[in-house]
Amino acid sequence: MSLEAADPFIYTISDIGVSRYWVVTPVGTALLRGSKWAIRENVQVQRLTPSWAIVLAVLFFWVCFLGLLFLAVKEDRVTGTVEVSVATSHFTYVTSMRVTSIEQADQCRRIVYDVQRMSAY
Repeated sequence: MSLEAADPFIYTISDIGVSRYWVVTPVGTALLRGSKWAIRENVQVQRLTPSWAIVLAVLFFWVCFLGLLFLAVKEDRVTGTVEVSVATSHFTYVTSMRVTSIEQADQCRRIVYDVQRMSAY
């Protein structure tokens, strides 16, 4: 019987699988208990005027100057990565995930926090 069938993953962080008792990575499998977790966020948020707002501002500028209000429209563009590392008595492994929203980075932070709590028991 395989490890995954006996103890299914509760969380999957990129290519790291976490079950109730085990941490499974491409470099090895170790007990969850006593493992150390860390997260590093390299996320940038850019506030930009969308191209459709610029086009509408140019088109409506000649009709009335209120077209310039389209230039006040802003959108956030999120780029970057989140790195998660796990250190056990047998190995240390780091994985990186690309994020496209603040919610993805927040969800990853919450998962790592939960896994840290699980590893303490």
